[in-house]
Amino acid sequence: MLAEKKTLKTDPLETKRRESFLKESLRHLAYGNPIYNLSLKTRRVLSLNYVPNDIWPGHSDEGMKLVNNEYHFAGQTIKSGLVPWASDQVSDAFLTELHSFEWLRDLRTLGGDVARRKARAMIEDWIRDYSQWTPFVWSPAILVKRISAWISFYHFAIASADEDLRDRFMTSLAAQSKHLLRLYPAGLEGVERLIALKALLAIHICLPLSSVSEEKIQHLIEQEASAQIWKDGMHISRNPSHHMRSLMILIDIRTLLQGADVTPPNSLNTIITRMAAALKFMRHGDGKLALFSGGHEEEELLIDSILSASAYKGKPAQSLKMSGYSKVTMGRSTLFMDIGPEGPAIADWKTPGSIEFSSGKQRIIVNCGTTAYPSRYSDHMKRTVASSTLSVDEDCVDFLAYKEFDIEPRRFVMHEHYDHCLIELSHAGFYAAKDTIHHRRLYVGSDGVDIRGEDILTGPAGKFYTLRFHLHPSVKTSLIQDGYELFLSPPKGDSFRFIAGGHPIKIEESIYFENGQTPRKAQQIVFEGQTISGETAIQWALQKE
Repeated sequence: MLAEKKTLKTDPLETKRRESFLKESLRHLAYGNPIYNLSLKTRRVLSLNYVPNDIWPGHSDEGMKLVNNEYHFAGQTIKSGLVPWASDQVSDAFLTELHSFEWLRDLRTLGGDVARRKARAMIEDWIRDYSQWTPFVWSPAILVKRISAWISFYHFAIASADEDLRDRFMTSLAAQSKHLLRLYPAGLEGVERLIALKALLAIHICLPLSSVSEEKIQHLIEQEASAQIWKDGMHISRNPSHHMRSLMILIDIRTLLQGADVTPPNSLNTIITRMAAALKFMRHGDGKLALFSGGHEEEELLIDSILSASAYKGKPAQSLKMSGYSKVTMGRSTLFMDIGPEGPAIADWKTPGSIEFSSGKQRIIVNCGTTAYPSRYSDHMKRTVASSTLSVDEDCVDFLAYKEFDIEPRRFVMHEHYDHCLIELSHAGFYAAKDTIHHRRLYVGSDGVDIRGEDILTGPAGKFYTLRFHLHPSVKTSLIQDGYELFLSPPKGDSFRFIAGGHPIKIEESIYFENGQTPRKAQQIVFEGQTISGETAIQWALQKE
């Protein structure tokens, strides 16, 4: 009798990883071949047909650090007489920023001959060691940024250099550009893909290298912008910082087209207008951005510059319901809620119902934000507990499994009146793991100085819940009324009383990443409890003193 033939099951993800690794290895063999590098050379020395004007503000203090041989990238600093192009003392994120050359903007902002000589010396140094293909340094995500930066800051750094350096610069720029033209889209996604399109357009307009037609590039831009931007104007990542950078790139693309006397397509102008309205929507009273979905506060000056360059002078978007944000502005108060995106994107929603609140220019209730670079905080910052919302048994949010049940993943209603507003959100993120539905209701009235909340859990008894409100680091707290109320005292503006609705308040430590780099110590308001069968209601209020 023949033995039964057994088949081994193969993990599809593992198979995909192996195929990807094999393809990458083959690429490295091909690109590392001396013959390939010879193919990147041009027969004649090229010159730039056009140099776009970079319109974004840099940081003169960062430029001065570079002049003083202090290299600060990705939260790390190296002080050295030699540029740490390949230092083993720094992270890949540090090297990515260094080799991307976007720091040329900081030297340009600093200005003067010293800054120009530093920029020129670093470019010359790089050309000497990296003009041939190198795996990390010429990786697509770094390459597209470097090409754009070299073209944009040519007048500042290279135009007045000696002829020999200008020739070597153009030879290297042409080789990098030819490589990008061959490998685009190179597996890039999201914002990086928009950056690649900007670099592709810059090559086409500024260098006589591209055989791709202008119409084709414009079609790619329209196609990618439409794919990445929700109809309500928000970037599909839901990350306000990614949204802001995507808008900057599309404005740069429009500027490139206008500089080449090419009329930008109407769809691009429409998308930029919608994105500018959405960017205004995501601003707190201090002019910076709300911290949702991995975003950072960003700088008010940069946001103002982007909105000015967008040429949009209208009001903020009235609603970002499609991409998943609600905002109430009454009096001096601003309240945001993460209501979750529509459609398949809800599968990635990890912070249902999280809120942020500011009074005037002072942030009161915040989310923790996240790290801009991998660190020991990275995983924790992605969890529900890093947001001002309710969690059940720590983190058990799952919007992938809801299709197995006859329930809606989320439901949102906003009732607006002239003197108050009521937001109602229900979501099934806890249903798969805990058989529990979370309902959050927020009432905002009396010119924004009277906010009342109710979190309701419907489901079985015995589920542990935690309700958190992370506070801005500048807000001081004092427990009153035997620990059932809390006095919130910011350094400026109005003070508030937090009322726990009969629950004892705990104050615990928290952290706050305003810029994604250095965490600040903060505090959080915490309620804890256990559900009862049927409906468990937790009430709270925030009222101006």
